[in-house]
Amino acid sequence: MASKSKLIAELLDASGDVLLGNLDNVPASNDASALTTGTLPIARIADGDITNAKLADTVNRGRRNVLINGGMNICQRATSFTYTGGIWVYGGPDRWAGHFDGPPTGATRHQFGGGPSGVGSSHFVELRGGTSGGNGSAYLSQRIESQNLQGIRDANTATVSGWVKRSGSANSTFSVNMICPTATDNYGSYTTHGGVFTDNETISGDGTVGSSSFTLTTVDTWYYFSATVPNFNSKTNADKGMQLYFAVGGLSTTSDKYQFTQIQLEAGTEATPFEHRSVREEQTDCERYFEVGGSSQRLTGSIHRVAIPYRTQKRTNATYVVYYGTTERLAETSPGTINRSNSTNSGWNEGGNSWYGNMEKNAGSETSVDYLWQFTASAEL
Repeated sequence: MASKSKLIAELLDASGDVLLGNLDNVPASNDASALTTGTLPIARIADGDITNAKLADTVNRGRRNVLINGGMNICQRATSFTYTGGIWVYGGPDRWAGHFDGPPTGATRHQFGGGPSGVGSSHFVELRGGTSGGNGSAYLSQRIESQNLQGIRDANTATVSGWVKRSGSANSTFSVNMICPTATDNYGSYTTHGGVFTDNETISGDGTVGSSSFTLTTVDTWYYFSATVPNFNSKTNADKGMQLYFAVGGLSTTSDKYQFTQIQLEAGTEATPFEHRSVREEQTDCERYFEVGGSSQRLTGSIHRVAIPYRTQKRTNATYVVYYGTTERLAETSPGTINRSNSTNSGWNEGGNSWYGNMEKNAGSETSVDYLWQFTASAEL
């Protein structure tokens, strides 16, 4: 009988690599191009050798996250937002909206630096209870343009993932849900799909999963979660757009908090590592929906026409406000103001790429006076 060392030697080439020709139904060449369809039997791949994690942990994964600002890094509005009423109100990190039931007095939404360690997180959004009133329920959401959902529709599934933490006496369980508008990208009316992320639910640590819900067993602990919505296309009005939202409870005092970061929504049934984008790319994506800007002009005479281009073209014609400080007006560097008047001149207009109009002095005229102003332009869904 041949020795074991001889048998092993016959399987190797001069470099010590296994000769593929010594495997059943595989060509002798070690050239990868020789591995044509069907030449490497599935039986030769040990069960579990190729895992979803290994497939996901590659350099070139492409752009997967259909959410914008999932890492909560961009915040053109104030980093602290006090809720005063309404539903799905924007404030805090860009592209994220929400509300509090009740409503409570003094409930807030914030952007803070930090987050779970070891995953590259630099910011998170915090929902914080108020000083009085309300029932403790709060919501965080993002609306996605219909045209950006094509990959999810092709896969007919979508997987959400991210990090979450609770503090104080906030309810331990939160849910993941979706809304679809009855007209494309128009949320004047919509269909609510509660509890639809029911497949492949996972949560880290001592957390537990329910039906489209997750329980954070321990306070002040970051948990990673993921879940899949199956049969996406069967959801009423899924062809018109989608709004992802989280529902939490127990935010009854300012000590009761929920925090979220690195939220990702992607096509398919697997949660891949969070997609980190450059700040410039994320900022531009946010500015398609909302932009803060400002400029100055030198006014000679009583009327001066200006046109201010946006940094980023808007999704549609924007709702804009021209202001200085906290007042909706323009201000000059010397005492006095100028009107934003629609009754005495051509007024102010918006064309998707810029806003433009006339500035008119309150009274009289000026020679070479500098005027300063700021603006916001919103084309949010």
